[in-house]
Parts: sequence; structure tokens; C-alpha cells
Amino acid sequence: MKNILLVDDEANDRMLRSGPIENIYGSGSVSEATSGQEALDYIVQQTPDLVLMDIEMPGFSGIETAKRMRAAGYTNPIVLWTARASLVDRLNPSELGVDDIVDK
Repeated sequence: MKNILLVDDEANDRMLRSGPIENIYGSGSVSEATSGQEALDYIVQQTPDLVLMDIEMPGFSGIETAKRMRAAGYTNPIVLWTARASLVDRLNPSELGVDDIVDK
């Protein structure tokens, strides 16, 4: 079973993404975090196969959280998402240490 961590401060966004993922990978395949700090705490205890994370969150942004995850030794894929489509074209995933950046 896959273990996918969804990180977003918006409950609706987490809910919209968790359902389809669980339909594909099975019930219990999605874990959720509501902040960058919560995601960092999670990866210390478990190693998700994939992190899907919002860029714009209070506290640590998704970009800062991804950098901290990489510094902590997390090597699995990280995909950032944003509601601001203009950011998708301007940001370079490899410069940020993530695997991709997608539009919500």
C-alpha cells in the first residue's frame, strides 16, 4: 500500500484530493497534515512514498517545508501545488528541491 502525505491548510483542498487518491491506492493510503511543521513532524515518524503539498500556507510555506524535508534526509518525491497558475511557469522545481509544481 502507498503512503501519500497531503499537506494543505485548507480542509476542502485536502478532501478534494484524498478521495480520488484513496480510490486508486486504497483506503488508508492518504495521511494529512495541515501545516509545514506538522508535515515535518510526520516525516520524522514515517516516510511517505509521496508528499503532495500546497505552496501557500501560514507558517512555513510549501517551498520552505520542502527544503527542510530535503535537509532532514527525505528523498522520496515532493510535488507542490498552487492556486496561482502564474507561479507554476515561473518556479523551477529542481532549484527548489521538488519533483514538480502543478496548478490546483
